[in-house]
Amino acid sequence: YMAIPKKVVIKDFGDFIVPEKWEDINLKKFQQIMRLYESSENKPDMVDLISILTDKDKEIIKQLPMDFIDKIMVRLLFLNEPIKCNDSNKITIDGEEYLINHMEQLKFMEYGDVNTLLDHDRLNYAGILSILCRKKNEEYNDDYINNILQKRLEMFEKQPVTNIIPLIGFFLLLSNSFEARLQSYLTEGKSQINQLLKDIGDSLKNMGFKKYSMICQMIRLKKLQKLANSI
Repeated sequence: YMAIPKKVVIKDFGDFIVPEKWEDINLKKFQQIMRLYESSENKPDMVDLISILTDKDKEIIKQLPMDFIDKIMVRLLFLNEPIKCNDSNKITIDGEEYLINHMEQLKFMEYGDVNTLLDHDRLNYAGILSILCRKKNEEYNDDYINNILQKRLEMFEKQPVTNIIPLIGFFLLLSNSFEARLQSYLTEGKSQINQLLKDIGDSLKNMGFKKYSMICQMIRLKKLQKLANSI
């Protein structure tokens, strides 16, 4: 469970709930912070950061006394510290265990939807987990997408980021491993194609082939050359 951040009260401005440690920040806010830093060419505006972390409108933040802003910033110094955790493929929420399947076990539907999501927003960790991190024997299918996916996404968004980072780390390790395997397959495939090209080329030099067979081989050679060049 996520600890409740302490309230800071200032006259005429009401209550401000300010996080004091990473455990006070849920995944949804963490994603907002990450997007803030990713979209800013320079250092993000502190008003934007405080607005995200306190759930207060930016116009309200701009009107706060400077000494109060200083007090908030002191509480946010923990943001400079790394989140300490070990990668894990499972998490327990409200007594239920959720698991990320190993990349070898991914179904085509899961893989396609995750890639579509990453193309649109690579920092949507809640969305990624809602697809990949499910209960044991829970299938990712149309029924899951229509009736469970959105609720699961919201569930992950509410979790303390310190509980989620191990899952994200595990997913990134799997992604890197998958990319390495894919590259290996492509390299091996290209090597096989190149050998086949050589064999066909050698065969074409043999004038013992009939003219029709030779034409077919030349067509196949051109197709393979095009495929090899595309890898």
